[in-house]
Amino acid sequence: MSLIAGNTGSAIINFGATDDENVGRIIYGHSTDSFIFVVAAATLLVLEGGTDTSPSVWNKNAAALVVNFFNDGNGSNREGIGIQCGVDAPTVAGDNIFARFSDGNGTAAGGIRNSSTVANPEFFNGSDARLKENIVDPSYDWTKIINGLQIRNFNWIDTHRKAAGTQLGFIAQEVNEVWPRAVDHTEADEWYISETSFLIPILGATQRVIKGVQSIEEEILLLKGRIVKLEKRLNN
Repeated sequence: MSLIAGNTGSAIINFGATDDENVGRIIYGHSTDSFIFVVAAATLLVLEGGTDTSPSVWNKNAAALVVNFFNDGNGSNREGIGIQCGVDAPTVAGDNIFARFSDGNGTAAGGIRNSSTVANPEFFNGSDARLKENIVDPSYDWTKIINGLQIRNFNWIDTHRKAAGTQLGFIAQEVNEVWPRAVDHTEADEWYISETSFLIPILGATQRVIKGVQSIEEEILLLKGRIVKLEKRLNN
């Protein structure tokens, strides 16, 4: 079966009974080189693409995800999405870029790639100095932040996760009190933690400790020098 549309026309497949107002449709738009999926007169999904561009998937329902993938079966063999791309034998970080992220305006916001340990994936984000301004040293008390993070034992309430037994981690509301940059609080009153956001205060506190150790080492060297001088005087 072939459905042919003119240069400005559309080819349409309708699904449903003859008197069904909530007919489902698949529309091919020639001018936009796209497939449009319609249910109950509402455009749900648009697939666009061309010979010189990557295919695009659009969800016209503003209150939903673009797409959900299901392989539910309560088994570890029910895997999700497989991605094969990039260099066949990667040797440096970024030889395989598995996904790119952008904000709502299309501005690059990082992605997922192979790391310098090429068998391991990692998240990456843009950090080009040419994209930034007002670059200054922060004034946080990094040690206070790290000391304020409470590591907790806990059990999940819901049945599925409860079976995993006692867990080790953080409580989002507690983290929010000392390092809110690591916490996301949604309009639905759901709390989430980005544990990778702890890297900044950890590095800040570590740098402070290193500087403190270096200062102590310098003082020890000075004291050793004074001791040597005193010993020489005593021996004379």
